[in-house]
Amino acid sequence: MAKRTEISIRRVPTLEGERVTLRALRPMDAASIYRYLSDSRVNRWLPRVPKPYRVDDAHEWVRITRDMAEAGTDYHFGIELRETGEIVGMIGLNRINAEDRNAEIGYWLARPYWRQGLTEEALRLIVRFAFDELRLHRLFAIVVATNTGSAALLEKAGFQREVVAREKRRIGRAYVDEYTYGLLLEEYSPRGYRSRGTKS
Repeated sequence: MAKRTEISIRRVPTLEGERVTLRALRPMDAASIYRYLSDSRVNRWLPRVPKPYRVDDAHEWVRITRDMAEAGTDYHFGIELRETGEIVGMIGLNRINAEDRNAEIGYWLARPYWRQGLTEEALRLIVRFAFDELRLHRLFAIVVATNTGSAALLEKAGFQREVVAREKRRIGRAYVDEYTYGLLLEEYSPRGYRSRGTKS
């Protein structure tokens, strides 16, 4: 019998929304990832992304996402625009802790698609996957204080600001605060996260 702490899913599933589909990356997606993530206005919020971002980095990322899913440590989804089939961003569960049943959510979206509700839709899909399929207990996200759009998105999705780390991040020449937002399983069900579902 499987232990309670194990994560049983070992691949990136497909999660279908109204305007976006979350899916595993394919080698051909590297071109879109490079085109959009090399934008400094997008990658400035992402401390783990190499700068400058190269096309080789995008190809390597596609490979790494598959390996992490097979290991059950991370699940990274391409945000596919259903209308075009193009990957226009990424959203993922990082550093899944199977013992404590928690994970960090991270995401980015191409600048031409900002403020259209696409990241909100992707966020609700991955939250549903984390709680319903992976049976996690807590999700958290980390944003810098100057990234007001991301902070507002998390609050709209029901996340609560839990921690303020003063002047933790250096952006350019300035030190800025970093916020940790959290969402618990018991806070998830009433908030309208039900969507069209998961497809194998």
